[in-house]
Amino acid sequence: MGASGQQRQLNIQRIYTAIREDLGTNRAELSRRFGLSKPTVSEITRILIDANLVAEGRPQRTGGRGRHPIGLVAVPDAYHILAITLGGTNLRGAIVNLSGHIKHHESEKADGPRLEEQAEQLIRRLLERVEGPPVLGIGVGAAGTVDQATGRILNMPAHGRRNVDLPSYLTGKIGLPVLVDNDVNYGAIGEWWRGAAKQERNTICISIGTGIGAGLILDGKLFRGSRNLVGEIGYFYHRVALPEAPLTSFGGFEHQASGWGICQRAEEALREGAATLLTAEHLAGDQARAVFDAAARGDEVCRTIVDRAVHEIGIAVANTISLLDLDSVVLTGGLIGAHKEILEDIERIVHRVAVPESRDLVDIRLGSLGKEAVFLGAAYEVQETLLPELVARQNPAR
Repeated sequence: MGASGQQRQLNIQRIYTAIREDLGTNRAELSRRFGLSKPTVSEITRILIDANLVAEGRPQRTGGRGRHPIGLVAVPDAYHILAITLGGTNLRGAIVNLSGHIKHHESEKADGPRLEEQAEQLIRRLLERVEGPPVLGIGVGAAGTVDQATGRILNMPAHGRRNVDLPSYLTGKIGLPVLVDNDVNYGAIGEWWRGAAKQERNTICISIGTGIGAGLILDGKLFRGSRNLVGEIGYFYHRVALPEAPLTSFGGFEHQASGWGICQRAEEALREGAATLLTAEHLAGDQARAVFDAAARGDEVCRTIVDRAVHEIGIAVANTISLLDLDSVVLTGGLIGAHKEILEDIERIVHRVAVPESRDLVDIRLGSLGKEAVFLGAAYEVQETLLPELVARQNPAR
């Protein structure tokens, strides 16, 4: 595609997104906002209307004389998007429209060796539920590192899987375009689009569950880095002594503060015969919640494990604030969602450690979307990536 074709797709994307987010509600506003000529804006809005992505609304009263401009509104149900999350514990799927409304969702336990087949079966069940508009594509958020160029999942520590070519598998089986990214990246986009960090310029979403990861929004866009590995803060390391061998599956931060790491510390205590309320049954399936519950009932062993985890999280948040000068830090994930009371302790640590000029200005808050954040982030990326190309292909430049 030539430069002019790429610019045309970019203009289609920008104008459609502005209309969907109610940032430019008539042609004149869109022309001023993006510095585009009125004929260019009129042509693109005509294309979007012909594609049923945008509709004309009522004339808008501007207070001036003459004809009132015609309002423009997005058509949220022009397409459906299938959003899938391959988490450390569960496999989830949802049907989402273009405005981020979740119409149906379901979940099941993830079976690491057969994730591809599980995902295919889940997608087929979702397709049976789709009514009306066609499916634009599939967005998959995976708990692991992803090669952004190919969508191949390089490493999924929680499942012991490497080099999983999920896009090729699913496209071959289902016949729809598939985008794959790290699940925390999609979660960050979801919270930025419709959640706790809505439209903030610079924010980070830190997810603490089975593992730990982060999605970073800089200047209003997801920042991926040179190798799409931004946000692997599970590998933050706060120990004096180095590990005996290079870390490969879970990082140093995850060993202390993730759901997996907390269970590892508790299992070590049990093996050493520590006096604790826990039993091996409590920890089956990485149930870090049992450790928190025991700590709340006065179990000193579990209290030490929990305090260490909270300390590590606080230090990580403080270091991130000092490094990046953010508007906000959004904390998400199963562990944080189940134990919101630790937010106060995290804020206390940040106030002691982070750079003074930032620590009282950065808003540390809990995510507002829960498990839906990844669904919405996947839906956002699928439409931002696929719709402009689809519309431009259906309406070649004259």
